[in-house]
Amino acid sequence: MAPGASKEITFKISKDKRNIFDDNGEEVLPKGKLTVTIGGASPMPRSKELGAQLSTKSIDIN
Repeated sequence: MAPGASKEITFKISKDKRNIFDDNGEEVLPKGKLTVTIGGASPMPRSKELGAQLSTKSIDIN
């Protein structure tokens, strides 16, 4: 793609890829809103300060 161009994509995130670990170290499947960030850096404030291009979307998990 050309610099500055955009494109909408669709992809599936399987249940085993959405799991997180709770305070007891147990693996759990979260419910509610899940925020997905795509880009070349972690979605941390410093990455944004350095100009990282990130795209973030919230999705509902039932």
